[in-house]
Amino acid sequence: MININEDLLAELESEEVVLFMLLAFDFDTPYYCTDHDTSLFYDGVKYLHHPFTIEGINFSADMSVDTMNITMDNSDRTFLARLLSEDARNKTVTASVGCLNTNHQIIDVLEIFPGILGGWDASEKTVEVTVVNEFVLWQKDTLRVAQSSCPWDFKGTEGFCGYTGSETWCDQSYDRCLELSNTDNFGGFRFMPSLEEADIWWGRVKG
Repeated sequence: MININEDLLAELESEEVVLFMLLAFDFDTPYYCTDHDTSLFYDGVKYLHHPFTIEGINFSADMSVDTMNITMDNSDRTFLARLLSEDARNKTVTASVGCLNTNHQIIDVLEIFPGILGGWDASEKTVEVTVVNEFVLWQKDTLRVAQSSCPWDFKGTEGFCGYTGSETWCDQSYDRCLELSNTDNFGGFRFMPSLEEADIWWGRVKG
């Protein structure tokens, strides 16, 4: 929900306001910019004049990935240099819209899209940036599948097993790992079988 204060509503009704956009890139060294003709100070931060356009913001009613596409001017290579200086993927990006009154004073600023930097593509004149919401992280494939037995290779070269004794076999069970005094390196979830048939309650049960 977006709350608009009374002063902003009054200025909007008078049609004597100037709208502007703010972008905040939470890089290792944050980058703040505005599409206004001059740099602006807001909330103790200086937003540098940097031409950009937001081509579209796509929202959905379900729990899918929302996106925002930004076209940044690349004339002075300032923003591109910042992207190339670090791994900018998954860094937070926030877009806001605000308005100035006739005295060049900021009346209010409304956050319209918080997300993370999903990708970018640079050309001689522009840098195309795609910002997505946090739901994109839910689409990542897991590196491991939960299982009751240990997934590590016995005495494997990758070092996860960690057993260095004289025994020559292991069936990847917790009991065998206990016999080998190696439970600190057990990689399975030994309580899974007991949970499969258990009734699990979330929250409180009314008495």
